Amino acid sequence: MKEKIKKYFGEILLVIGSFITTYNVFDFRYSRGCGLSLSLSDECNNPVAYYYADDTLMMIGIGVALLVIGILKIRKKGQ
Repeated sequence: MKEKIKKYFGEILLVIGSFITTYNVFDFRYSRGCGLSLSLSDECNNPVAYYYADDTLMMIGIGVALLVIGILKIRKKGQ
């Protein structure tokens, strides 16, 4: 089992990295409401703001790093 993990380490990193990245890209959050309105009228059109939390951004970065490392390992193995 250990030799199979060592043999396919690049592919494993590629799969894990793509899963982590995809899962966290779709983990955006949103908030509704006017918040501070700088307009002169009291009317609010109920805006929506989409954003990523700090931990989600960090996990996207880790996922992309694992993808790149996996690709580099696979390319190095092929040479």
